[in-house]
Amino acid sequence: PPPPQLVQGMDLTFFAIIPTLAGCSFDLGTWTQSSVSIVYFCGVAVGAFFFGLLGDKLGRKTAFITSLTILTYISFLVMFSFHPVWLFTFRFLSGVGIGGLYLRTAWMFEYLPLRYRFAAALAMVVAWHIGTILEVPLLNIDGFRWPYVVVSIHLPLIPVIVTLFVIPESPRFLLDSGNKTHALESLRRIARMNKIQLPPGELVTEEEKAILCGNATHLPDKGFLMDLFRSGIIRTTFILSITWFLLFFASFGFIISSVELLAISHLPNVTFTHIASSYLCTPLDGFDYTSLMIISLGSLPGLLLFFSLMEWLGRRHALVLNCFASAVLAGLLVLPNGMNRIALVTFLSLLRAVLTAAVQILWVYTPEVYPTSLRGTANGYHLAVGLLGALVTPVAAQELIRFSPHSAEVMYAVACALAGVACFFLPTETKNRQLE
Repeated sequence: PPPPQLVQGMDLTFFAIIPTLAGCSFDLGTWTQSSVSIVYFCGVAVGAFFFGLLGDKLGRKTAFITSLTILTYISFLVMFSFHPVWLFTFRFLSGVGIGGLYLRTAWMFEYLPLRYRFAAALAMVVAWHIGTILEVPLLNIDGFRWPYVVVSIHLPLIPVIVTLFVIPESPRFLLDSGNKTHALESLRRIARMNKIQLPPGELVTEEEKAILCGNATHLPDKGFLMDLFRSGIIRTTFILSITWFLLFFASFGFIISSVELLAISHLPNVTFTHIASSYLCTPLDGFDYTSLMIISLGSLPGLLLFFSLMEWLGRRHALVLNCFASAVLAGLLVLPNGMNRIALVTFLSLLRAVLTAAVQILWVYTPEVYPTSLRGTANGYHLAVGLLGALVTPVAAQELIRFSPHSAEVMYAVACALAGVACFFLPTETKNRQLE
């Protein structure tokens, strides 16, 4: 649904800026500022893993609504962040709620026919990107404290939570759970909402299909983590784990480093080859916020182009191309010494477009490649692995970049290149492939 996507995009922009805002509000040191992002990532990892298992055990709808409720409730408590301890606590709990929202891709794909899957994925990407754009002007309003910004961006989730109770549970999940009666009723509700008739036939579970084909096997328990490493899919799980880790490390690193580079670019007597270790708090000014807005707006056309490559080239080839393109752009970002603001914003826009497209394609590929019984668990597991990379990146983006921005960007370029190599060895192409 678009509203959660908008909120997720807004929260991502806020995530990139809050270390700087909190550092100035609470007079935090550089390592403590990095801890704000690390605590948030820990919460997202916990939420993604927990709600992924919950989605396979109790249903996509139950897990999704629970995560939205937690996120909305905690956003109101952020107004009472009068001490760094409370800030860390609420950021962790917000991360837990955000972690459950990533289940939406599996839930939506299980509803849609194959011919609408790309259009739905494209709509989610656009809504997410619009959210990243809308957050910037809110943070630039004079006298509007950032805790109130958090509350305002989460208010749209209240009607969304109410609306979600009307939407039926995923028929694929119900059928895979052996609950054919509720699965059929869910399909009938969907048919009535779309004013169409169900096709003739009888619903058959995977176990029943195997028995009819004379190949009766015991299907894995739902939501069992070790089944991701069983024979047949262990290679996919291993390669995707590497890819998620590296792309999240690079993606979130560039998001944070964009803010850091803009913050330090107007410091007096500072070059892009060395930042004084005494740097603690450099508030973002109006031009910084304008630059962030330009980066977000400028990257949208490129994001749509590079994301659409997966429909032309296939998921695997598009992932490889986007990863290597990100590595090249990151390398070019290193070459100019003393880059001016216009060149910096241009390079960051291109890099954000290509790298974000790679991450979004990964979000499409992962639920497509796993069966229904493991889809939620696989999403949660891979997101948790990716967030391990994101946990490391605040230190690199906020600490290393202040001493040697070039070293940080080279490190992210290498991560993108290694991710491209890993994607090249993925065994399965999911374009035009029905969900199992």
